[in-house]
Amino acid sequence: MSHHTAEAGFTSGYQTGTTGKESSGGDQGISSGGHSSTTRQKTVRDRNLGTIHGDLFTRPLNFDKRGELEGETSWTSGGVSGAPQEFRVNFVPVETFPETLIYQYHVQFEPDIDSKEFRQKILMQESVSKELGSFFIFDGMIMYLNREWDRERRLSGRHPQSGIPIEIRFKNSVCEGKPKQPHEPPQKTYLVPELCTPTGLTDDMRKDFRLMRALSHHTRLDPMKRAMSTKELINRLQASIECQALFDNWHFRLSDEIAGMIGRILPPERMLGSRNFEFTGQKAEWARELKRAGSFRTMHLSSWIIIYPRNEERMAVHFYERLGGLARQMDMGVAEPFAIPLDSTQPRDYQNGIQHALNTANNPNKPFCMIVILLPDDNKTRYDTLKKWLCTAYSIPSQCVQLKTLAGKPHAGGENKNFDSIVLKILLQMNCKMGGALWKVKIPLKETMIVGYDLYHDSTLKGKTVGACVSTYDKDFTEFFSQTRPHENPTQLGNNLMIFIRKALHRYQEANGQLPKRIILYRDGAGDGQIPYIRDQEVRLVKDACAEVVQQAGLPEDFKILLSFTIVTKKVNMRIFRVLQDTLINPDPGTVVDNTVTRPERFDFYLVPQYVNQGTVTPVCYNVVYDDTQLSPDRHQILAFKLSHMYFNWSGTIRVPAPCQYAHKLAFLVAQSIHQDPHEGLKDKLFFL
Repeated sequence: MSHHTAEAGFTSGYQTGTTGKESSGGDQGISSGGHSSTTRQKTVRDRNLGTIHGDLFTRPLNFDKRGELEGETSWTSGGVSGAPQEFRVNFVPVETFPETLIYQYHVQFEPDIDSKEFRQKILMQESVSKELGSFFIFDGMIMYLNREWDRERRLSGRHPQSGIPIEIRFKNSVCEGKPKQPHEPPQKTYLVPELCTPTGLTDDMRKDFRLMRALSHHTRLDPMKRAMSTKELINRLQASIECQALFDNWHFRLSDEIAGMIGRILPPERMLGSRNFEFTGQKAEWARELKRAGSFRTMHLSSWIIIYPRNEERMAVHFYERLGGLARQMDMGVAEPFAIPLDSTQPRDYQNGIQHALNTANNPNKPFCMIVILLPDDNKTRYDTLKKWLCTAYSIPSQCVQLKTLAGKPHAGGENKNFDSIVLKILLQMNCKMGGALWKVKIPLKETMIVGYDLYHDSTLKGKTVGACVSTYDKDFTEFFSQTRPHENPTQLGNNLMIFIRKALHRYQEANGQLPKRIILYRDGAGDGQIPYIRDQEVRLVKDACAEVVQQAGLPEDFKILLSFTIVTKKVNMRIFRVLQDTLINPDPGTVVDNTVTRPERFDFYLVPQYVNQGTVTPVCYNVVYDDTQLSPDRHQILAFKLSHMYFNWSGTIRVPAPCQYAHKLAFLVAQSIHQDPHEGLKDKLFFL
C-alpha cells in the first residue's frame, strides 16, 4: 500500500487523471530547459509517469526526490543545512491501493446544457444513477470512475426544469484545461447587479477594532486549534456510513492523524551595519540593534527641502530638529533644510512652493537630494498628484509624511510618546531613497545578479497591468535598479521581461565593467495555471535577452549567462506546525520543508522566514521551474532565506525575497499614483519605499 499526502480537503492535486496506474511520484521528471514541448511529452510517455501530465513537470533530470540517481551531479532529497526538527502539517495522508485504476471521461449532453448545476442533477436522476452508479466525481464536464465505461453506451435523462429528453454521451478522450493563450480574445463574464451580493470587509468594518478582534478569534487559529479542527473533521468522516461507503468504492481510506515529516531550521542570519559591525536580531526582528549598529552605507542630507502648512510650523520645526539629532546618532549628516511654509494645502500650492525652491535655491554644485512634504491628511488625490509630478519631472526622491502620524493623541496632551521612533523610521527610509543601505547580509555568490518581478493592476487603465522589475547591480546586493512597463496580455508581458533583463544587464555591466555569470530570478504574481507558459515562454525570452546582450558585448560564443528562474507563491493552503513535546507551535523563522508535502513533479520547497505570535504562520512556496546554475537545493533554500532579510523598509524578515517585495512596492506606486514611467534619474534608487 502506498501513502500519499493530500490537503485537509482530501484531494491530492496530482493523483487524478487519465486511465492508468497511480503515479508514485518517484520518476526522474523532465528537464526544465532545453526540450521542446513535443520532446517533453515523449519523454514523459517513455518514463511512464502515469497520471501526472507532462506539462506540469518542472523538476530537472538531475534532481531526484527518491535518492535513486547516482553521480556527482545529481541531487537527492533536497537541502541539508540547519537543525532537523519534527513538524506536522494540515494535510491528511490518503492510503491508496497502487493497482487501482481511475478512468476519466468527457461527458456531453444533447441538446447542450450550460448550467453545471443542471448537468449534475441530470446525472443524479434515478434513470441515470441506476446505470451509472452513485460513486463518481463530476465537475460539470469531466467525470472520474473507478471502473471502465462503454464509450458507445448512451444514457437518457430529462431536463430538471423543462422536462425535455436529454441524451448523455461519454468520451474517454481527455479535454485538457489550459490558460488563456496570448492571441485569444479576453474572456468576459457578465454579472447582473440585482443578483449579486457584496462580500469581504468594508473600510469602516476594518476600522472597527471590536469587530476585527471578534473576527480574529475565528480566522487566526493557533497551531493547536487548527490541528484539532482538522482532527475533528477526520473523526466525523470516519464515523459517517455514507463517507465510508464512498471511500471503500474508491479503494482508499484516511489516516487517523495529520501528516508529519522532518524539516530543518536554518541558523539565524547575521547582518553587517556601519564599519562592518555584526548583529543578529531576536525572533527575526532587529529594530533595537539597528540603531546601535548604524547604516551599512549612509547618504547625507546635505541639501534638502521641507514644505508644510504654515499653521503646522511648530510641528515641522520639531520634526526636522529631532531628525537632525537622531541622524547624528546614526553618523548621518543633516544640513539645515530649505523650509517652505504654505498658506494653502492644495496640490498646486505644494507644486508652486517646490518649483520656487528649485528655481531660486538649488545649487548646481550641491543640488537638493531630498524633498520632504508634510501633508495635513491622507487625501489620495493630493498625494497622487504630487507623487506623479515629482517622480516623473525630477530625479530628486521625495518623502511624504502625514502630520497626524507625528501628532499625539488628544487625551495624551498632544505629545506622541513614539515620536522619536517614528522620526527614526522616516530618517532611515530617506537614507534608502537617496541610495543608502541600512545593512548587508553575507551572500557568498560572485558575479551574480538577483532579479525580482511582480505585477499590479493599474487603477486607471482598464485591462492593463503594470509589471515591475528590480535587480541588483553590486557585489553586496544592496544597490537596486528598477523598471516598470504596462502590458495587456502574456505576449506583452514576455516582451517587457526581455526589455527588463536587457536593461538590467546593461546597468550591471556599467557598474561592474563586465556582465554577470549568473542570474537568479524570482517571479511573483503567477498562479499554477501559468506555470507551463512561464516555463516554455518566459524562461526562453529571458535566455534570449541574455544571449542578445552577450553578443552585443562582443564576448566569446561559448560565454553563457546561467539562469535560475523561480516562481514564488505566497497564497498556499498549507500550514506547518512544529512539534514541541505534546503540543504544536508555530515554526521558527528559517524553517524549510522540502519532502513529503512537496510535489513529485517539481523542484520545490516551503520556507517560513518570519516569526508570528498570533494565529498560524503561512509558509511561502518556491518552485524552481528552470535552473542551469548548478546551485544545489540547499543553496537555493539558504539564498531565499537570506534575501528575506534584505528589505530595508522593515527591520525584520519579510515573506518573499527582497527584490520581489521591492518590485511589488514599485508596481503598486506606478499603478495607483504615477501611471507612467518614473524619471530615469530615480531608477537606481529605492524612491518608491
